[in-house]
Amino acid sequence: MAIDTASPRVRPLELFHVAWIAVGLGIVVQLALLGLKANAPTREWAAELAGKISWSVLVCSALAVARALSGAAQGAMGLAGLLGAPIAATAAKVVQKSTASALGLADASAVFPLALVATRAFEYLVLGILLARLARRSDAGAMHYVRTGLVVGAVFGTALAFTKSDPTLAVLASLAVNELMFPVGCSLALFAAEKLATRSEKATVAAV
Repeated sequence: MAIDTASPRVRPLELFHVAWIAVGLGIVVQLALLGLKANAPTREWAAELAGKISWSVLVCSALAVARALSGAAQGAMGLAGLLGAPIAATAAKVVQKSTASALGLADASAVFPLALVATRAFEYLVLGILLARLARRSDAGAMHYVRTGLVVGAVFGTALAFTKSDPTLAVLASLAVNELMFPVGCSLALFAAEKLATRSEKATVAAV
């Protein structure tokens, strides 16, 4: 394992890339879920999409900002995940509820169950710490980030499955999509954003 002791630099362009990749992640996850709920009303699907995008952008951006400001310090990225995940989840639920109300759908609670919030907080605490370690490895490639996201998602997704009172196949399939795709997607978003920012900087220098 090769370690790069140089701290990552703060680059606004990198944060921008994380944001738009996170938007795409939210859309991809919602499309995957649509395949499991093909009969879902269009308005309900649109409200869920707004929530998914909000969650993805906020939680991935929290990790990216912590990475940039702290030089990928494990404590800072872990704390960003621990605090950012519950905040992002609550904000996403509010966005989904507001969108649903604007579309004339039935009112729904904007509060997540405590078990879900706590699990997500610890999930992204662990993910943040592991991503911080990867950020300091000069040999870390895309597959390292994919494996990290998959392991974290599988462990905490399994834990969430035990909180379901009615674990039908459809419920478990939706849970698997959410709990695997988001950690993997966030991990890859941070990796890809750093690479894109570096490539843009090199192109700018070459042009000068």
